[in-house]
Amino acid sequence: MNQESEEYQQLKQQYEHSRQLRDETNESHKTAILEALAAVGITSVEVGFDGYGDSGQIEDITAYVGSTVVGLGSTHMQIPEVDSFPPAFASGTLRDAIEKFCFDLLEMTHPGWEINEGSSGHFTFDVGKRLITLSGDTRYIEYESFEEEL
Repeated sequence: MNQESEEYQQLKQQYEHSRQLRDETNESHKTAILEALAAVGITSVEVGFDGYGDSGQIEDITAYVGSTVVGLGSTHMQIPEVDSFPPAFASGTLRDAIEKFCFDLLEMTHPGWEINEGSSGHFTFDVGKRLITLSGDTRYIEYESFEEEL
C-alpha cells in the first residue's frame, strides 16, 4: 500500500511538471503570436472552429486592422510542439502558428471537442490588450424518456 502511494505521488509530480511546462510553452507561444501580429499592424484576429463525428477543423482565420480585413502576410516563426518535452519546434507561417495554437488550446481546455456531436465556436485575438477569448457551443443529443401502460 505504501509503495502504491509513492508511485502515485511520483506520477502526480510528473503530471504536474509536464502541465507546468505545457503552460509555459503555451504562454510563450501566445506572446510570440501576439508580438508577430502587432509587428505587422494587425489589431485583431477571429478564428472559427467546428468539430463533430471524431473530426475537428479550423474553419477560417480572419485578420483585421481596425474593421478592415487584411491578410496575415508571409511572416514565419517557430511553432512549439506543446506535448514535446523538452519542446521541439517547427518553422511555419503566422497562419500555421495561429492554427496550431488554437488546436492546442482546444485540446487543453475542452478535450474531446470534436467527438460525437462536437463543438463549434471561435477565438478572438485582441492584439492591443494581449488577450485571447474562446467562445463556443457544445452540441449534444437530448431526449425525453417515457413509459406508459396501455
